[in-house]
Amino acid sequence: MLQRYFQVLMNGGKIVEQARPLEDGLAAFAAGDYATAEGLLLAAIATQPDEVRALTALGLIALADGRAEDAAEHLAKARRRLPSDVRIAVALADCYRLAGLPDRAIDGYKAVLRLEATHAEAQRKLGETLLEAGRSAEALNALNQAVYRDRKDVGARLLIARICLDARDEQRALAQLHMVEKLEPGRLDTQRLFAEAFDRVGDFRQMAVHLGAVVALGVASLEELWRLANTYLFIGRREEALTMFQKAATCEPSPGPAHEAVAQVAEELGRYGLAMETWRLLAGVKEYQGVANAAVERVRALRGTGRMGTGRLAAA
Repeated sequence: MLQRYFQVLMNGGKIVEQARPLEDGLAAFAAGDYATAEGLLLAAIATQPDEVRALTALGLIALADGRAEDAAEHLAKARRRLPSDVRIAVALADCYRLAGLPDRAIDGYKAVLRLEATHAEAQRKLGETLLEAGRSAEALNALNQAVYRDRKDVGARLLIARICLDARDEQRALAQLHMVEKLEPGRLDTQRLFAEAFDRVGDFRQMAVHLGAVVALGVASLEELWRLANTYLFIGRREEALTMFQKAATCEPSPGPAHEAVAQVAEELGRYGLAMETWRLLAGVKEYQGVANAAVERVRALRGTGRMGTGRLAAA
């Protein structure tokens, strides 16, 4: 890989081209060719061990590759040579965080803020790391400072909402979520936090709105489908509940509780064809045979006919 950079052309015994590992390595790094850049820059620091640009680039390459120990080694050397450089200080703190050393990362982000008190990224990362370390009160203070520095910091606002929900301060959480929704409408994580917050305050109609948004995004878990279906039942929207139970039923590897819920709600709604079909599916499962066979007879009587229904479970 490095051969062309170190090739020396001879003309009449004179060198007409010399190796340039530092310059070419930095150019490759700037172009995003990290594999080439790393080889060249390692060659560069072999002869220029204190070259800050090479050390910084090597540290950032290793950090991007998830090699926290290598990254920290290069960046710590770079920081000793250039202690006032904010970019290096942030990256070094990131290394400690990636390496699972929260205390050192926290100290690192605080050092950044001593260099530049208004550095919003370092403020948010300080809050994130404090939260990861279980220091929620300190994290909340740091994240509030991050939002003060950057009113559009959605990540900090979402973490504040999470902390407030855990502390049972639902109104403060909702205030942050409403702001996030204005800044970046329709985010999945926002919808899930909204649903949790409205569940906590007992506003089940709004909870249904936001769980419905999660479903509309196509990423709802089976648990979320169940929650939404039961919420619809609670607020009297039985047709929507049936639809959600049908979606949940398609997630079951074999007919089970969601199918039973489909059959029960369909029967209550007078959707006898769908109820009959679903009960018959359940009759083929040992755990449900007794209940399902009795239900088949009951639905047959309700319909006043022995003909099979034509209902179909909705596609996911």
